[in-house]
Amino acid sequence: MSTYTVAQARDNLSKILAAAERGEPVSITRRGKIVADVVAREPARPFRIDVEALKRRRVLPKTGPTDTVAALEAMRSERPW
Repeated sequence: MSTYTVAQARDNLSKILAAAERGEPVSITRRGKIVADVVAREPARPFRIDVEALKRRRVLPKTGPTDTVAALEAMRSERPW
């Protein structure tokens, strides 16, 4: 485990982060007492999209008019306002 003072940590932040990424914990001290430990977080799990599951859940439009005007008239006749 590496130890840095606050001043050293300020000057060597990229070096400290690189060590943490390699799995080496780093302590930061103030007046001889440890005030912080820098450790790497668990890597984020990659997000995967199940395309086949999405295709199975897909809702297809009802068959009907493809003309926009006719489609609007059909919608209005189903639900008059």
